[in-house]
Amino acid sequence: MSIRGNPDGTGTPLVGDAPEALVPTPSHREYEVNKTAGHNTIIYDTHHGVKRHVPLIESTKTDIHRAVEDSDPARLADLLDTDLKEKIDQQNCEGTTALHYSVMMSTTGAKYGQKDPDRIACCQLLIEAGANLDIAGQWGQTALQLACISLYPAVECTKMLVDARADLCHIDQWGGTAIHSCAYGTRTMQLKEVMKHPNYEKAKEIINSTNETALQVAVGIYEKQEKKVELAPCHCEVRMLLETGKGLPGPDEEALEKASAKARKQAEAKAAKAK
Repeated sequence: MSIRGNPDGTGTPLVGDAPEALVPTPSHREYEVNKTAGHNTIIYDTHHGVKRHVPLIESTKTDIHRAVEDSDPARLADLLDTDLKEKIDQQNCEGTTALHYSVMMSTTGAKYGQKDPDRIACCQLLIEAGANLDIAGQWGQTALQLACISLYPAVECTKMLVDARADLCHIDQWGGTAIHSCAYGTRTMQLKEVMKHPNYEKAKEIINSTNETALQVAVGIYEKQEKKVELAPCHCEVRMLLETGKGLPGPDEEALEKASAKARKQAEAKAAKAK
């Protein structure tokens, strides 16, 4: 029987000859301890009339998934010292591994947009434990591709994945690479890390399903933002990095360049005086 959700929190059967009836739907969810497995599982009191309903995405997670999702590196380290380590690369119903979870944005509410050192530590533990870096999850994206388009803790995780030599040439279902992800999300810091990968020049030339390289994507976004008069430094810098390999100079770089220019002028003046 199909159920239509109603604004008042009830459900209405859509299939069958039964008269229209209101079926209670959950107003909240609760966490119940699974005594045998030793972890917390989300269990709904009712779900369109089905009692004790466990969502599929919850039932297909391992304890390793949950430790990462909870940003709990201590528990993760303990799990990786047991037989559960064999499930380090297991995917849930969406194709997501624990490593995928570790690079996704983890902070919400008051912490939104802040770093999560514990989630970063989980990523490091998984890499050191030998997690497969190149498993394609939902939409065919690897952990590196997710890291390149996510916010925190993505920069540090991108660096660790690049150092571990994750596949930079892997393409998702749209034909894009991690470099395309940086361009679409205008992720300057991630792009600077990706540029250190030995396959960067090769991956930079890959064309996605819309026949665009990462540079062409960046240029398109730059021009669109320019027309809307909403051009930000990140749009400029991503384009500059892909075109020239150099970004906007930071305060330290500007000071260093001024000092170098001053030293060059003094040396030239001294040489001219000596002549």
